[in-house]
Amino acid sequence: AALEEDVKDVTDAATANFIPLENRVAVFDLDGTLFCETDPVYFDHMLLMHRVLEDPNHTASEFELMVADKIQEFIDTGKSASDLMPLHGQAVASAFAGMTIKEFYDYVAEFAKTPSPGYNNMNRGDAFYLPMVEVIDYLQNNGFQCYIVSGTDRLIVRGAVQGLSFLNIPPRQIIGSDQLVVASSQADTDGLDYNFTSDDDLVLAGQFLLKNLRTNKVTTIQQEIGVQPVLAFGNSS
Repeated sequence: AALEEDVKDVTDAATANFIPLENRVAVFDLDGTLFCETDPVYFDHMLLMHRVLEDPNHTASEFELMVADKIQEFIDTGKSASDLMPLHGQAVASAFAGMTIKEFYDYVAEFAKTPSPGYNNMNRGDAFYLPMVEVIDYLQNNGFQCYIVSGTDRLIVRGAVQGLSFLNIPPRQIIGSDQLVVASSQADTDGLDYNFTSDDDLVLAGQFLLKNLRTNKVTTIQQEIGVQPVLAFGNSS
């Protein structure tokens, strides 16, 4: 009721609090806000566990196995190691290095189709909170641009939500942690010294760049959206 009252106020051109369409920006955290983060831990953590421990097409490095052990400890104890977030980001980058963007999206989408442990008749990628999806629909129907701003790798989020019939957020409105992307024939050449060709594809380079958490979310919103959101959901920090 409070949200409806506020939206009615700010979308009425006759009120002092009217917000023009170009400034109607709402941002949503993903894990624990829109999407289940206890499955048994974050979706992206379980994706890495699958890649490292269960995928016969991938030979895990010692580093990736060490990070998987830290995730298993998190699952077993409920306590996350203080360095797990950046280590996980680098492990994701290395475990999927060499994949094209499409291959990575498709891999994530296939993992999202696997059963969600502890639930009946639900896949991991279906674990969205219906009331929050309804909030997004309501805001979009009132002229708001809704962004997902997540600590999860943005490419993982894009892969997980592609094709969902109940969530209408385009890839350009998904912000998250970042790994390096390069041209398929670029090798070690700096991007300033290499020209993308018609034969190139975009591939994951295996290098983690940024964990999009806490103040990094604030600065990334400024860099990518350019206006301060008028509504922000999730993230006590």
